[in-house]
Amino acid sequence: MTKKSITVGKNNINVDDVFYSVWGYEQTNVNYYQVTEVKGKSTVVLCEIRSEIISHGSNLSGEKQYILNDFKGDKFTRRVKDNGEGVLVRICDSENAHLKYDNKPVSYSSYG
Repeated sequence: MTKKSITVGKNNINVDDVFYSVWGYEQTNVNYYQVTEVKGKSTVVLCEIRSEIISHGSNLSGEKQYILNDFKGDKFTRRVKDNGEGVLVRICDSENAHLKYDNKPVSYSSYG
């Protein structure tokens, strides 16, 4: 039987949950990652998913919404950590992704 959820701190993480990261210097990039599998007590398998721009603001900004099950790239495994305000996974040295608790879009901005 495949495990469907894990609990890290006070947070339940389920298959199909979404983590997101917001990062950048002169622009705000938004990346979304879908949980495809949970393992052990605090490990998830993630895959980046595509997003769509759902609103355009002024100055090359707007909002992006993830598209569940629209995968891009390869799956990868990460350990979930509780930081006291929620949970996150380290994507790479310069990117952490946080569990998305709602279905609201996330703001982004572009440069040039």
